[in-house]
Amino acid sequence: MATNKHALIRFKALDKCFRNIGRQYFMEDLIEACSQAIYDYSGIITTVSRRQIFDDITYMESEDGYRIELDRLKSGKKVYYRYNDPNFSIDNLPLNTKEEQQLKEELLTLSRFKGMQHFNRFRGPFNQSRDFKEGWMYDVEQLKEFYSK
Repeated sequence: MATNKHALIRFKALDKCFRNIGRQYFMEDLIEACSQAIYDYSGIITTVSRRQIFDDITYMESEDGYRIELDRLKSGKKVYYRYNDPNFSIDNLPLNTKEEQQLKEELLTLSRFKGMQHFNRFRGPFNQSRDFKEGWMYDVEQLKEFYSK
């Protein structure tokens, strides 16, 4: 669990590094960026391992991951990493089938709390008036407003 616990945080940090064409990100830089992102998110001081970064890159390149196209460019004896297309970002990809199913299941779980006093603060962002197959519809603007508070 420990290595996968912060996987999305690492993926976002790697995505940010790979998009930055103004800097060369070597393995040490990727480790530092991921470790800093985890600290910024959770306050946990940790050093992500080299092996974990390689595994994350492999996953991000895979069909199960984000199918990124990554260039490995040499600078002397070291290798730095960047996207083949500088305009690419994992944030711009649509949800895949697995993510869409997970989102539907999570929204269905949240629907169980409807009407419970402790969970009234979550009521605003969700709109159950329209049925989206077996899940909930949600208002993106209300969700943004809710999470910006």
